Amino acid sequence: PVLAGGLTAVNLVKNLKVFGIDIMALAGTSILNHPDGIRAGVLAFKQAKEAYLKKIPLKEYAKEHRELRLVLEK
Repeated sequence: PVLAGGLTAVNLVKNLKVFGIDIMALAGTSILNHPDGIRAGVLAFKQAKEAYLKKIPLKEYAKEHRELRLVLEK
């Protein structure tokens, strides 16, 4: 499956719980609009996936991952 349309690092975990990890995630605006730029947007998205795979709540994982933390604070 392909996930797109409003997909962000914040709601990625909910989508992974529903669709599983064998998906293609298309996140445009949420990556492009990261306060620290596109690279940080990509990192935040990857960090959200890592948190899910490690079964760590996003808020907890974000304490050590600035890019994800900035997205959660928006």
